[in-house]
Amino acid sequence: VVLAYFIVGLQPPTYKSNAILSAGITIDKGIKLSQNDPFVQEFQITSKFSNMMENMKSRNSIRLLSYSLLLHDLRAEKNGQQPFRKLPEDFELNVNEEETEALLERLNLDKDNEENLTTTTLSQQYDAIYNELAKAYKYDYESLLKSLNITRIGKTDYLKVEFESENPALCEFAVERFCEEFIK
Repeated sequence: VVLAYFIVGLQPPTYKSNAILSAGITIDKGIKLSQNDPFVQEFQITSKFSNMMENMKSRNSIRLLSYSLLLHDLRAEKNGQQPFRKLPEDFELNVNEEETEALLERLNLDKDNEENLTTTTLSQQYDAIYNELAKAYKYDYESLLKSLNITRIGKTDYLKVEFESENPALCEFAVERFCEEFIK
């Protein structure tokens, strides 16, 4: 027991933030079937929740979160503020500085309004730069999907979105931005 306590004490702390969203599937505006076959109605409700959760876990949805997190950290570094994560010391971007600046301009790094993220498309060249930066910051699809958990709360109309990381501010920001982008 003492050894287990000591080993657990050596682990870095992890934080978790969550939000609860109403899906709007089971309310009166949602599914309206005849009450004669409750199994079909339950199947359709379950199917709609499954579809919604898979849509939330899709590459497009996760990529919007990745854009937001990457933009936050790059803005913070550019403005001398504290980012959620820093680039590893040994990281070298395999592109020149002009291409990186062009990517940041494409993502509208200098603008305060991020509503354009949902319509942002990157050329193949900039997509490669983005992917490299996202992996370095651990904001790529695979890394974010490990930290993000989306579940239905029992048989209710609510979905729980959770994000777990080493930084409490990152957790809060990620959940908030993910929910905002998904609702848009």
